[in-house]
Amino acid sequence: LRDREHAFNEILSSEMVYFKNLQVIVWAILKPLKNKVQEMSANNNNNDLSKHFCTTHEVNSIFSNIESLLSFNKTLFQEMEKRTHIPVNVREIGDIFLDLAPLMKMYTDYINNFDNAQQVMMTCMARPNFKAFIDECLEPIEGTLDLNSYLIMPIQRLPRYEMLLGALLKLTPPQHSDFTNLSEAQQKVKIINQHVNTKKREAENRQVVLEKSKIIIGYDKIVQPHRKFVREGALQFSSKLSSKSRDEFYFFLFSDIIIKTKLKKNKNLYEYKSQYSLSDYSLRNIKYNPFSNSSERFCFKLVKQDNEKVGVAFFAFSDEDKSEWVYALTDTIQSLDDADEYRYT
Repeated sequence: LRDREHAFNEILSSEMVYFKNLQVIVWAILKPLKNKVQEMSANNNNNDLSKHFCTTHEVNSIFSNIESLLSFNKTLFQEMEKRTHIPVNVREIGDIFLDLAPLMKMYTDYINNFDNAQQVMMTCMARPNFKAFIDECLEPIEGTLDLNSYLIMPIQRLPRYEMLLGALLKLTPPQHSDFTNLSEAQQKVKIINQHVNTKKREAENRQVVLEKSKIIIGYDKIVQPHRKFVREGALQFSSKLSSKSRDEFYFFLFSDIIIKTKLKKNKNLYEYKSQYSLSDYSLRNIKYNPFSNSSERFCFKLVKQDNEKVGVAFFAFSDEDKSEWVYALTDTIQSLDDADEYRYT
């Protein structure tokens, strides 16, 4: 029981420190900053603020939904603190996390925005007036943490909950009244962690798709809600399966299409040529026979599902390059097939 009480106190003390740090972010930094921006907005135009201090939009970008996180963690901390008065042998906290775990998904917005928040923060910190204001806000606070150290704390919090609950669960015997709730709570937090990480990867990939759309000239429908970027690279190409005639193009593989482009004289831009919808094709990995004088070395093909005599051929520049393309295409086409099978069952 002593070890279990120690594990409980570890969760509580960790939450108290985290809650206090969220209070610092909101009450010592964000609130004064919002007031300052509002005051300056009355006397300056938005262009002056973006040059010399920061705009309301930049403030929102840096701090995201931190105020909502503070409200959530205030509730969590207060509910946990109430349990300190209950004897350790019957003390439970699993139900608290079970009840509040669904609200942890609000961390998704903060985590997805974090990379953008970092960029905006660095831009603003390069402005002497803004940096001086932040330093002034932090000066009375004990410790030597900077703004970035505070802002990264919510990113680290969800994995910490999973670890702390797991440590407490190990010290909770199966016959304890908290065991079932605690076990379910840890599993739920683990699932939420996975959900948040998945959403973060999806958000990052959407940004990649957007960036690719900016360098592919001549096709304006690249950005789609379902579309993910997979890989890109140069390949030789033949528009006919049996043709030995081929040209080099630059290809962008997405989760549902492969786009053929040509590198423009401006080395950062690619001219759109055509696209192939992967749901209409099957992949053929061509095995090279060095004794047959075959011209199909490093070759793989996409053939029409309704007519295998129609398709296109690709030629990589090395065996490793070919393997990577074949793996990526196989996985992508399989994912499309799985989605179609799921949709119609």
